[in-house]
Amino acid sequence: MPVKGEKKRGRALILGMARSGRAAARLLLTEGYDVIALDRTLSAETHEVWPALERMGSIQGLWGEHPLSALDGVEILVRSPGVRHDIPLLKEAYQRGIEVVGELELAYRRIRGALLALTGTNGKSTTTAWLAHILKESGRRATAAGNIGRPLSDAVLEEPPDTCFVVEVSSFQLEDISSFRPHVGVLLNITPDHLDRYASLEAYAEMKWNLFSHQGSDDWAVLPGDLSQGRSLKARTLHFGDAPGVDGVFSLGGEMVCEREGMRELIIPLNRLPLPGPHNQRNAMAAAAAAIAYGLAPDEIVEGLSTFKALPHRMEPVGRANEILWINDSKATNVDSLEVALKSYPSGIILIAGGRDKEGDFSRLKALAVQSIRHLILLGEAAETIRRAWPDVPATMVANLEEAVQTAGMKARSGEVVLLSPGCASQDMFKDYEERGHQFRDLVRKHHLEVESCGRDEETA
Repeated sequence: MPVKGEKKRGRALILGMARSGRAAARLLLTEGYDVIALDRTLSAETHEVWPALERMGSIQGLWGEHPLSALDGVEILVRSPGVRHDIPLLKEAYQRGIEVVGELELAYRRIRGALLALTGTNGKSTTTAWLAHILKESGRRATAAGNIGRPLSDAVLEEPPDTCFVVEVSSFQLEDISSFRPHVGVLLNITPDHLDRYASLEAYAEMKWNLFSHQGSDDWAVLPGDLSQGRSLKARTLHFGDAPGVDGVFSLGGEMVCEREGMRELIIPLNRLPLPGPHNQRNAMAAAAAAIAYGLAPDEIVEGLSTFKALPHRMEPVGRANEILWINDSKATNVDSLEVALKSYPSGIILIAGGRDKEGDFSRLKALAVQSIRHLILLGEAAETIRRAWPDVPATMVANLEEAVQTAGMKARSGEVVLLSPGCASQDMFKDYEERGHQFRDLVRKHHLEVESCGRDEETA
């Protein structure tokens, strides 16, 4: 932390004071920067931590309009992931030659330990946490950070220099990297998402591939077999999936195996994995391949693979009442995640879906929806879009999540599942998917007093 009278390093501007912006402020203040914080509003979260930020150093908050004069004297601008590049303030910053980075790039430049980074459309948080768990169980010092909920800037400030940072990275974060170079980079999958932000699926995919853009020949790229064709990467490659024959981690005859240089080695039977479903088998194989690329032997990763526990808001059982199971899958913010959730239960689903549409194609799930959903409860901006896509599924439109939970309780029968799997973003009604999931959990317990918790609180995760 800077001390009184210490020479300042310069002036920095943070555009967007959500979670990553607040973390960037802490990092820059610790290093002695004068910080200007800009956002459209002063959120409750920022208001709460503002006194602590002021105690760390020189910080000024500007809420509302973004005056171009805020750029005067600024050496570096940190753009939060949710802020688009085409706003006037950013255009002016580029014109003035001010360096614009994201919080990810800012924190990366301070890392002294190893960096492993994961991206993809689905499975990022689970695989990131699983990989960090594998490393810890093998005796390495490791921590999960990034888009998983703990900004990398906070992790860099709080962890010892020799920590291995396992970082979840979104496409938005990859827009502002200029030197970010993970020793092990993992691309899990690419399916349509964020098409409200990107002009095409191809543009979205290219941003995901940006993860590998600064790697060298000493680094590793871990890829699913079906995505590796036609790409020339500087890094060495390992693969994962269902098609052995190249170096990597694969499923074969009910087992997870490692193939390296023509040799095949058993890692673990797939039925010993703690999380159900083919998608979690792929997540586990990706985490295993990344751990092997980092330098672990196959027998060093077994403990971490077999003892990992699921994250909140991802097919999380939150209670059971009257033989009805309530599942919180609030993290399902796109059509592909919703598809995985529906396939987990063949029939008897009371589905709560809807939110802010991300231009997903719900119509391709029409047959699956008819097969698995007994009643559909819709809310949010995308409600009518989903109802039109699944005209043969009985549906009820509701105004809010509380009404959805009450309706689900009346519709559900013994032995059925009430599934919150929105298939949409949350920002039309909630701050984020976590707030949506927390509210769902609280509402289930409020309206169904007999519920016995099946899951775990996030604070103990």
